[in-house]
Amino acid sequence: MEINWKMQVMKFQAGGEKVVLRGEPGLCTSAASLKSLWKTVQRCEEGVLIEFGVIQSERSPEIRKDDPKLQELLMRYTVVFEEPRGLPPSRGRKHAIILKEGTGTVKALNKVTTPDSYPIPMIDQLLDELSGAQLFSKIDLRSGYHHIRVRAEDIPKTAFRTMTDTMNSV
Repeated sequence: MEINWKMQVMKFQAGGEKVVLRGEPGLCTSAASLKSLWKTVQRCEEGVLIEFGVIQSERSPEIRKDDPKLQELLMRYTVVFEEPRGLPPSRGRKHAIILKEGTGTVKALNKVTTPDSYPIPMIDQLLDELSGAQLFSKIDLRSGYHHIRVRAEDIPKTAFRTMTDTMNSV
């Protein structure tokens, strides 16, 4: 008996005759619907061997909040996991993006910019980004945007209005 798994060929002798079995690459090791299998069986003139198997995906182990290893890790690196408190401190170096005269808005840029052909992100991608978060807000403090101090002269430009108050970023 000769078997070449790469070429999907099996040769052997049966009853004094040489028998050659050839696999069909399109059906090999791929998930198929019952409908596509039925079509294959109907159009095949010689014979068909179909192997059914159960595919199970492994689930990642559930992480419990009371797990001692997790608690030890969180305690060891508390500085990393601390929630931000308050405004960032004033620093000696001030970062700013200075716009040229006459370029105060981005409306002209928006007019000449081609919008994305696929602007809406895939739902799977969005769910991956959430990665088990339980609390959500419009301002994501973990991204670090609140660490960028606004220049004193630009604070009035950041004003926004809510139903109850007018506020501005500092």
